[in-house]
Amino acid sequence: MNKFLKRIAVFLCFMLIAPTLLNCIPSVHSLSQVEAAAKAKLYASKGTIGISSTPEYLYVENKKDNAKYTYTSKNKKVATVDKYGKLTGVSKGKTDIVVKETYKGKTTTVGTYKLNVALSKLFTKKMDVTAFNSATVPIDYYNYKAKYSFTPKDKSILTVDKKGYLVGLKEGSTTVTVTETYKKAKRSLGSVTVNVKMPAISKNSKSIDIGVNSTNYPLSVIDVDYLAWGLKVSYESADSNIVSVADVTSEWGDVETVIKGVAVGTTELTLFGEYNGQKFEIGKVNVTVKEIPVTQFKFDPSYVDEELGYFTKTYYLGEDEYSYSLKDYLIINPENTTTPVTFSSSNESVAKVDNNGKVTTISKGTAMITATCGSFSDKMEITVENYDEW
Repeated sequence: MNKFLKRIAVFLCFMLIAPTLLNCIPSVHSLSQVEAAAKAKLYASKGTIGISSTPEYLYVENKKDNAKYTYTSKNKKVATVDKYGKLTGVSKGKTDIVVKETYKGKTTTVGTYKLNVALSKLFTKKMDVTAFNSATVPIDYYNYKAKYSFTPKDKSILTVDKKGYLVGLKEGSTTVTVTETYKKAKRSLGSVTVNVKMPAISKNSKSIDIGVNSTNYPLSVIDVDYLAWGLKVSYESADSNIVSVADVTSEWGDVETVIKGVAVGTTELTLFGEYNGQKFEIGKVNVTVKEIPVTQFKFDPSYVDEELGYFTKTYYLGEDEYSYSLKDYLIINPENTTTPVTFSSSNESVAKVDNNGKVTTISKGTAMITATCGSFSDKMEITVENYDEW
């Protein structure tokens, strides 16, 4: 073979193996991008904490597995930092927190966090509180090792209980001076203006309608603004022949007050509150008792069998039907209609149903149940089986 042909052969061989050789050489550009993306860094570069306040942590993003991270405060008289990055303010001032990473024997600086330690201060200069409710004055950078005292200017409007909570006593406005004692040193944080709001009937509840023969929980139909949690509320009707007030015992044994529409008409219902044995009037509500006719009544279409065109349900002999009510499957509008609902069974030898929608199984078989409300009615089918046939 002459020299020219040899040169051609060598050139062709090089061209064949060149792509493979190039793929074996790592891309410096690709590696640098991956390394940059994975480089650890601080989540934030600066921040403020209080002295002995709510714990704050330094967060490092892109931490490497098997790497060690250390945190160092440049001025421990201002703030300290533990091995987990938890910051603790010691005194007012500024310091740097240096974060380092040790990985495969090499130590690098992740970053420096600029930390400011501030004294506690009032979060706001004005606030509203509900009478007879416990409230606290919001404080920024709250020092949990300090003691705070609250001194109201007018103690007939606002008082402070043994735990340091504010309690409004009557409608009005007063100032509260806040003082911090830390390491035997006292410091005033200033004063906050506190507006005490007494419970009052909402504008939209000055007049309400309830249905005749309906039973209602008063605070479900009457809105009361600034009603303290747990405040004892009582009710008096000007005419018990139109609206009656009674205490009833729930199935859980709780005693609750209800109002009932006795007869069509209008009367006045007075709401009272009681705090520390002192009874006071919250407000009056005009209550109109009237007939509320039904406008929609049917079994919920989501339960209806599309092929049969009606709702079907299976019961089992001996089953505890206590929690079952067919009313739960009905759509009734309006919900507070005074039109009574009745139920009937086409085969009471199989199943009976009362007007509360409770089904009692008698024997195996099927029965059609008709639900009626005024001029509306709908049907469903009940199948009764034995448990062992399930």
